Amino acid sequence: MENNKSILFKSDHLTVVLSEHGSDCVFVTFNEMGLRANGFRFWGDGLFDSLKLTSIGFVSSSPDWYAPDDMEPAAKACSSYIKARRVVTYGYSQGGYGALKYSRLLSADLALSFSPQWSINPADVGDFDRRFTQHYDAERRNGERIEAHDLCSTCYIVVDPGEPGDFENARHLLRLPGTHLIQLPFCGHETIRVVAEGRAGRALISLCQKHDIPPTREFRQVLRHARGRSQTYARHKVRQLSRSLARHRRFAERALAQLPEGPNKVMTAVEVALLSGGLNEAKSLMGSLSDVDLLSLNFLERWHLFRRTGFSYGEQRLGGLYRVRYPDNPFARLHGANSLIFVGEVERGVHELLEIERLPGAPDHIRTFISLYGQAGCLDRASEFRDRLGREGLLPISAQIRVSFDIIEVAKRLDIRPQMFRELRKMRELHEDGACVDMLRVSGLFFEIGETEYARACLPPAGDLDNPDALHLAARIEAKSDRRRKRSYLGFCGSKRGPMENSGYDCPTLLKEFWAPMRLLRLLKGRSYSKESRMRPGSFG
Repeated sequence: MENNKSILFKSDHLTVVLSEHGSDCVFVTFNEMGLRANGFRFWGDGLFDSLKLTSIGFVSSSPDWYAPDDMEPAAKACSSYIKARRVVTYGYSQGGYGALKYSRLLSADLALSFSPQWSINPADVGDFDRRFTQHYDAERRNGERIEAHDLCSTCYIVVDPGEPGDFENARHLLRLPGTHLIQLPFCGHETIRVVAEGRAGRALISLCQKHDIPPTREFRQVLRHARGRSQTYARHKVRQLSRSLARHRRFAERALAQLPEGPNKVMTAVEVALLSGGLNEAKSLMGSLSDVDLLSLNFLERWHLFRRTGFSYGEQRLGGLYRVRYPDNPFARLHGANSLIFVGEVERGVHELLEIERLPGAPDHIRTFISLYGQAGCLDRASEFRDRLGREGLLPISAQIRVSFDIIEVAKRLDIRPQMFRELRKMRELHEDGACVDMLRVSGLFFEIGETEYARACLPPAGDLDNPDALHLAARIEAKSDRRRKRSYLGFCGSKRGPMENSGYDCPTLLKEFWAPMRLLRLLKGRSYSKESRMRPGSFG
């Protein structure tokens, strides 16, 4: 216990910290993906402690989006501290998702969410927002879509309407009852920075403490007043002006002059020059970055701009500076390696990755390693890195499996089938060690690369075929088989007398609902296969 702080709940993926001050209102915060569990610290704790307000922080150990299996026991652990009190949930981005998704579970009276996601499930978001889908885990169901029954009675959603992914997420959320939109133009995804830079935290908290729900107008007034003092707002406004008024540089330069001196002003000037075609000017401005505090830059945002505009000099310059100035920062150095690989210096990039692997924080960025090794054509090295971390106990089996799926995705994109095969066999081994793996998905991947025997071996046991996807895949595997004499996998799922007779559910009806091929339906409805049945390859759809 640290002063007035204590840990209420802890699991492999989530830590819940209480900071008790005896106030009538409890603020429940959820961390953004960049903040990780670290002792008694949580997102927003400094502000609430300074105001002597009771707060509870939900802190994930990785970019996680709060799986129900962790949240339900965590909410029970909090119940005695939020009972008979006013409860406000509060968060940004990943935390904004949590503040909405679990507002009713935590008996919240009000939810305040900045730039939240509606879902990170690829099946939900389609092509409109792919920024966070790599963190979705179908097994743990983290980041599933927010539904009406998840929400408390009043939810405020703060987004920049000019940020396409955020605004599309907000549009889905606004279809749900009790949601109210607060638009904050020219702030990008980082809408929460307006609160900190504009010193609006106390005013917002004061509004949230009101027992009569304040109108949306009051929240909007506080945030828009704070926006005028925000560097984030000024920077995004400059960028927007430079895009839309590139032929009229004086407008962008006038806005640029209002920014305070520092590295962000230099980098914003580089952006203005790039977006208006001044490549030589951008190069000369990059030369003035030698003596500034680079960690104060939002370098991810800059890297994306350099990549979009083809400014390879800027990428290499920034990567080199981070490598020299911050040799122990794996996150910054990985972007330097990315730049080297992107501009064609693959050997130097791989050498840099090998050095970064030895840094203390390297295991936190294993998916980035896989992506970069994939770009460099070194997937074997990615799997070696994964196996070493597993042997050293730094990577749990569930994480090793997710890494294997990532390697397979890269191998599919690069058409490296031997690597896919090795990773699939690795997943089978991990499954045999007791890990919970989506073996149906593994079976489908084996089937895609033509390994029907392995695909068949990874199918669920005959008695467990309780979903139509498994039935479809089993039928496709049988159709692919080269053997002339073979008992039908489907024919023996129930009994030897006939297919599915003892399976415990109405398989034909189930398959009809999922538009199964008619030949498969006919088989399940009437045709019986005995030991002597002969199956021709291709007899299934």
